Amino acid sequence: MKKEIWYSLIMVSILGGALVVALMDVPTGTSFRYEIKTFDSYEDLRSHIQSRYMSCYLPSYYMPSAKPYAGKTSLENALDGGCNDFSKTNIQVEGVDEADIVKTDGTYIYIIANNCLYIIFAYPASDAEILSKIEFSENLYLRELYIDNDKVIVIAESWRMIDLYNDSKEESSDYVDVIPYPISIPSTTIRIYDVSDRKNPELIKDVSIDGYYFDSRMIDGKVYLVSVEESYYIFPTDSIINIPEIRIDDSVYKIPAEEIYYPDIPNTNADSLTHIVAIDINDGTFDEKSFLIDYSQNMYVSKDSIYITTIKYPVRPLLVSP
Repeated sequence: MKKEIWYSLIMVSILGGALVVALMDVPTGTSFRYEIKTFDSYEDLRSHIQSRYMSCYLPSYYMPSAKPYAGKTSLENALDGGCNDFSKTNIQVEGVDEADIVKTDGTYIYIIANNCLYIIFAYPASDAEILSKIEFSENLYLRELYIDNDKVIVIAESWRMIDLYNDSKEESSDYVDVIPYPISIPSTTIRIYDVSDRKNPELIKDVSIDGYYFDSRMIDGKVYLVSVEESYYIFPTDSIINIPEIRIDDSVYKIPAEEIYYPDIPNTNADSLTHIVAIDINDGTFDEKSFLIDYSQNMYVSKDSIYITTIKYPVRPLLVSP
């Protein structure tokens, strides 16, 4: 029996920091294009997710294929090499930087350890010392970082609580009560620090978006971050869904349903919302795109585009002997 595996490819072009959307869905050996649509309202989004789940045997409850927590380390010879010859993070594409838990510019080392950010004067090694240490709250878990001249960009994860229930709902026999308490929503945070004075780093921008941290890149002073969140069970009657949020400093913005994209591909699970955020680390401007797709599996980024793939395996009936 031939196993049919579908590969969905989301392509987001990078045009001056703006994000432009395209998609291609390809079964093995063949190429197709499907229309990218958006929703008219949150109710339209809810109905769409519900219909997708109803068309499948079971919704998937697994975590997205996010990067390992430890990240990549590549600082083997930074101290011995001197400021003119030092190791950098291994990257796939020239000019497309990738995050790490250790970065160096040849003079300073920036390290994430014990949920703290350390800035260390490293060269010459005889004068090495810790210049500053930033401790983060217990509910914020540091993942990776970037450096760019006098900027340090930290990526972290946290959680916020929501109640998926409508408090005014009436009890009914067709209401499936499976989540009797509020649930936690993952959130990915980008914090940008001005480290012109390495002894006194200054937080200049704090941006968060719903979802687990999936991956990121930095190109020409812009960080492109991808997060993934589950599209939770949609219940039969008066249930509600989590409306994804972006939090910028002290302001909170709901992502409009009209700005959430989905491919018009039949028989596809609605497993996750994939968010892509582009942030200019110098002026703080940003762009954001969201997609309702299967769980993101892999990401490749060129100087011009972001490519995200998902893999859909066919659902086979379970045969049980009497």
